[in-house]
Amino acid sequence: MAIAYSSSMSLVARRYAESLFSLAVQAGCVASLGKKLSALFVSLKESSDWSDFIANPVFSARDQLKVVDALANHLGLHGKGSSGLLGDFLKVLALKKRLSILFSIIQVFEDRAASMQGYLFVDVVSAYSLDKIEKEELKTLLFCALSKNIILNLLIDPTILGGLIVRVGSHQIDASLRTQLSLLKFALKEVS
Repeated sequence: MAIAYSSSMSLVARRYAESLFSLAVQAGCVASLGKKLSALFVSLKESSDWSDFIANPVFSARDQLKVVDALANHLGLHGKGSSGLLGDFLKVLALKKRLSILFSIIQVFEDRAASMQGYLFVDVVSAYSLDKIEKEELKTLLFCALSKNIILNLLIDPTILGGLIVRVGSHQIDASLRTQLSLLKFALKEVS
C-alpha cells in the first residue's frame, strides 16, 4: 500500500489519520474501523472512476460530498460505531477537498492500529521476489533489531539490481547493488 505524495501532503494525511485513530480509540472501534478502511481501500483502488473523480479539480466540495453521501448510503456507513464514524469522516474529507489523500490516510491508520497491537509495517524493496525462507529470515532479523512483530510489504524493483532497500517509518536502509555501484562510481571520481 505504498503511496507517494509530497511531504506536505503526507503530513496532512498523517494529521487526518491521527484524528480518525483518536476518535476510533475513544469509540472503542479501532479493529472494526480498520477492517472497513481496508475493504474500502481495496474496492476504491480497483475503481478507475474513483481515481479520476478525486484527481479532477473541476469537482467542487459539494460535488464530492454528493458522491460520498451516495457511497456512504450504498455501503451502509451511517449510524453509530465504526460505520457512522467512517461515513462522517469521508464527508469531512469531501468538504475539505481531501479525498485525494484517502489512501495515505488509510495507510497511516493501519500503521497506527498495527503498532497498537505490537506490529510494525516494514517496506522491503528487492530486485526479485523473495522465497518463503528468505522472507522468514528477514522477518526474524528485523524482529531481533526492532523488537516488534513485523508485517512485510514486499515490493519488486529490478532496477536496484540486487540487495534490499528496507524502509521503517521515515528511516531507510539502502543496501541495493545500484546504490553500492553509485557510491563506488562517486569514490572513483574523487580519486581521479
